[in-house]
Amino acid sequence: MKQPAAVEPQPYPTPRVMALCNSKGGSNKSTASINLGAELAVRGFQVLVVDLDHQGDATNALRLDGQVLAGTTNEVLLGERGLLDTLVPTLLDTLWLLPASPGLFGLDTRLQLEQPDDFHLILRRILEQEAGGFDYVVLDCPGNLQALSIMALATADAFVVPMKPEFFFLDNAKELLQMVQGFTESGLTSHLQLAGLFFSPFHPRRRSTVNNLVVKGAKSAFPGMILPHIRQDEKISLAQVVRRPIQLDHPDANGTQDFRELTDAILNRMGWPLAPGNQNARA
Repeated sequence: MKQPAAVEPQPYPTPRVMALCNSKGGSNKSTASINLGAELAVRGFQVLVVDLDHQGDATNALRLDGQVLAGTTNEVLLGERGLLDTLVPTLLDTLWLLPASPGLFGLDTRLQLEQPDDFHLILRRILEQEAGGFDYVVLDCPGNLQALSIMALATADAFVVPMKPEFFFLDNAKELLQMVQGFTESGLTSHLQLAGLFFSPFHPRRRSTVNNLVVKGAKSAFPGMILPHIRQDEKISLAQVVRRPIQLDHPDANGTQDFRELTDAILNRMGWPLAPGNQNARA
């Protein structure tokens, strides 16, 4: 009797990667990374949040009380630990965290010295080799456009720009997109798409001349690229204090609703599914 041919195991598809990037600090990148990751997770997607900021805000908000870290982003990027050996669970079963540490500060220089030709490919290779079990990876970038942010942009399929409704942030966003355009033309980020920009926190009822001018300026500078904004909501901050995703305790809060709408808008813009099903089929 003829034996059936051996079937080679099929590797997991590469996860979709989203970078939250702004080269100006204080833009609520970490808050957005935490809540976009949690929103995807409560929908049933397998999600990984990678904290690339040495301040570790995403790590502090998502890690469990008393959780002992076996390693951090530092060791993974340096090749001293495997990705899957370093991840830690969160309160959501399908949400995992690659934690940061203060040691990330200054890692830019070391990576560029040790791997000057292709440091920007380090994270992409790690995710391709080890993160196939995830549907989505959310990259929380540092508040600058140095090596770690460039690495994140070279890894991501999409990038999202959070900003405060202030003119400094609007000007900074214009400069950021010009830099990314330069990266794209050089081939560094040729696969990268801008998913959009949004304001956080946003005060829709505030009749502020500056507020209105900033919104008008954003719509003019980035036509068709403005995503739903995140309203000011104390429950978002409270959720970070108690280290519980806002989706668990306040499913009807303004912040929860806003991040739900923002997630829908990003996924629709990228042509990605809104809920699990054939989520691993590349659009």
